[in-house]
Amino acid sequence: MTSGLKCIVKCVDKRCWSKKTTRKYKTDYIKLYSSDVYPIEERYAIIVSIFWILMIFGCVMPALYIIVALSILLLVIIDKVLLFKFFKTPINFDESLHKKVLKTLYLGLMLHLATSAFLLS
Repeated sequence: MTSGLKCIVKCVDKRCWSKKTTRKYKTDYIKLYSSDVYPIEERYAIIVSIFWILMIFGCVMPALYIIVALSILLLVIIDKVLLFKFFKTPINFDESLHKKVLKTLYLGLMLHLATSAFLLS
């Protein structure tokens, strides 16, 4: 939402057709046109929470698999567009974040097997 609002403000600033900005001060111009830092930790949190919801309730609601697949696809497309068009280069991070997420995914798979056996019995 904030990315979309910022694009609308940029369009209004240039009146959507001219190249000249209406900003009078350089600091205002830089503040409006500088990109934000990609929030990779928030994106991982969203993906992990969607995955956990799928693993807990997927066995009793099979349509949830399709809904999650479509939402992840939409999230990837939106993030790709925002990363190349809006955000700066992502912040530096190491592979420890990936390892923690993979451990969470394996734990979620085990939880899925246990809850599926419990809920379907």
